[in-house]
Amino acid sequence: MQTRRPNMSTTDVVRQEVEALKRHSLADMTDRYTEDAVVHDPMYSEPLRGREAIRDDLAAWLRTFPDLEVEMRAILEEGDRYACEIAMTGTHKGPLITPDGELAPSGKRVAMSIGLFGRLDGDRIAEERRYYDLSSIAAQLATTH
Repeated sequence: MQTRRPNMSTTDVVRQEVEALKRHSLADMTDRYTEDAVVHDPMYSEPLRGREAIRDDLAAWLRTFPDLEVEMRAILEEGDRYACEIAMTGTHKGPLITPDGELAPSGKRVAMSIGLFGRLDGDRIAEERRYYDLSSIAAQLATTH
């Protein structure tokens, strides 16, 4: 078990992750997770396991939405556990891999709310569950004739 840096709360760790995402800093985002972290995401049938898989997922989101903007709306913590709501907006400029296949870039703006529930090991994220509405994203990207 890792130890937390002095004076660093669970909220501080999560804020650092969100700030790294705002800056599109893949290295800083990835560093916020333990080597063997597990992330449950509705986009995948199986959890992401390990820092490399998480890095690949984050890189894919930044390719899909290269102008991604992120805002933390709320965070609650209890010990090493957290619940966080973030708002994300971006333009669909890269392929989006979904459970139903790949969506070609549409050029459309997408807005989504994401719930993050996680557990830290020291000052890194060891487990995270992401919740967002895939059907809402699909509806925003739907082509209308």
